[in-house]
Amino acid sequence: MDGERGLIVTCAHQITDADAIKVTLSDGRELTAEQLARDIETDVAVLKVAADNLVSIRFADSSKVHVGDFVVSVGNPFGIGQSISFGVVSALRRSNMPIEGYDNLIQTDASMNPGDSGGALVNLNGELVGLDTAIVGLTGSNVGIGFAMPGNMVRLIAGELIAHGEVRRGHLGVALRDLDSEIASVARAGASAKWCAHHHGQRRLAGGPCRHRGGGCHNDSRSRKRRHNARGAH
Repeated sequence: MDGERGLIVTCAHQITDADAIKVTLSDGRELTAEQLARDIETDVAVLKVAADNLVSIRFADSSKVHVGDFVVSVGNPFGIGQSISFGVVSALRRSNMPIEGYDNLIQTDASMNPGDSGGALVNLNGELVGLDTAIVGLTGSNVGIGFAMPGNMVRLIAGELIAHGEVRRGHLGVALRDLDSEIASVARAGASAKWCAHHHGQRRLAGGPCRHRGGGCHNDSRSRKRRHNARGAH
């Protein structure tokens, strides 16, 4: 939250198709919010409210977060009201999971349930480490595996949304797709990305080596290209 400007960051999926957006503060005030901008690909949205005496949260440098760090998750589980839960950072840079569109996430065992998305994951100094984003479980509720978008990424995306109303990304002019088992099974161990592209129809950037898993080539660059903004494009 940026208290001076009345800006609030949350998850975009929380306000999809919303007819009205209400924000309840910790002091009990209920405010009407308007959507300033959102980015579906990263699931980040920025809201604006008009109110006095709002408190801004400080951002921690999420690149300095370590596995085992203590964290607190703040949310509204099942709509019962603001709640906090305590846990540790279980893993970093989680990707390639059954959560469509998400990657590079912070994993925590702090309890997360439906309604917690868009809440803050903070360190013991009260600084934002991440934005509560998703859970994985067979029941759709907490099983000790929750995920948050790193605070550095949240700050970058929110800054783009506030400044431009959208996230400005570079364009490669190519179509990307993940390697499937059929292509991976015939890719030569040690083959370069250029060799994979030429011999097996891959539409991806050539020039870097494929990462090997089980003797085949594994394309792990897709998510990085997708979220790369225009400032890093050449």
